[in-house]
Amino acid sequence: MKARRFLAAAFALLTIAAFTSCSKTEKKILGDWEVTSSVLTEISSAYLNPEFNGSVWTFKDDNTVVCTQDGEAVSGTYTITDDDDLTMTFVQSETDEDGSTWNMKIVFDMDIEEITKSDMTLDGDIAYSFVEIGLNEKAELKMVMKKK
Repeated sequence: MKARRFLAAAFALLTIAAFTSCSKTEKKILGDWEVTSSVLTEISSAYLNPEFNGSVWTFKDDNTVVCTQDGEAVSGTYTITDDDDLTMTFVQSETDEDGSTWNMKIVFDMDIEEITKSDMTLDGDIAYSFVEIGLNEKAELKMVMKKK
């Protein structure tokens, strides 16, 4: 009987620890973060060459994220796994001068290498998909952010 109680208590503590470690990162990421450094490598083509320096990323508790740069904002969603993998997904539709609509999906598959109350470092991949023409672009990305 004592062994069962001990196992039940140990399981409860492990469960609490697992949820606590995840929620710490999820709580730390909330708010506004400004990109102070971004480096793209392994770019698959000239189409993919975004500049993130100076952009502000707002992470909300409803798992939405807004990236604002040069007065333009793009909204998406994000998830964080137990091992601090951050996935952000943005879907955009744009219409060009001739009335054609282009749908673009951007996925950031990042590792949170470091996160404190004031600093965050992300390292991983960014992938663009242009749905109508089947064009897929990919690059490696490292971003350093400061809490605003």
